[in-house]
Amino acid sequence: MMKEADKRYATALGRPAPYLQVTDTSGRLSALYENGCYTLIDFWASWCLPCRKENTALKKLFQKYRTVGFSITSVSLDENKLLWLNAVKQDKLSWKQLNDLKGWNGTATTSYGVKAIPMNYLVNKDGVIIAKNLHAEQIDKLLANILKQ
Repeated sequence: MMKEADKRYATALGRPAPYLQVTDTSGRLSALYENGCYTLIDFWASWCLPCRKENTALKKLFQKYRTVGFSITSVSLDENKLLWLNAVKQDKLSWKQLNDLKGWNGTATTSYGVKAIPMNYLVNKDGVIIAKNLHAEQIDKLLANILKQ
């Protein structure tokens, strides 16, 4: 119970986002977010139909805001690399894709306390969690306000 409480506290609004590195599609370690940019950390999987549907909406957000300080990092819960990479290709996802192939036991998944997907965290330019578990429309409104679009 204490571990669960610690995870919730570590990922609460206003707290610094856990800084982690996870393997990308090329096999290199890459950070979940970089300071100086608003980053949506999105947890998903190829077998999650709501996740795949949300990818379509996220693509529009990425195109709309990427030139004004917004990025997305997707963290897949897939344990099969081929299924994960095929889904990235099918969905035409052009932002950072990470996966340690450990599913629900992955480093980022456990550190962020992910219990269901899709799940996301919006991290500000200073690495602080400012929102979580938002749908694309909610993210759009928030970013429009923050980035004055």
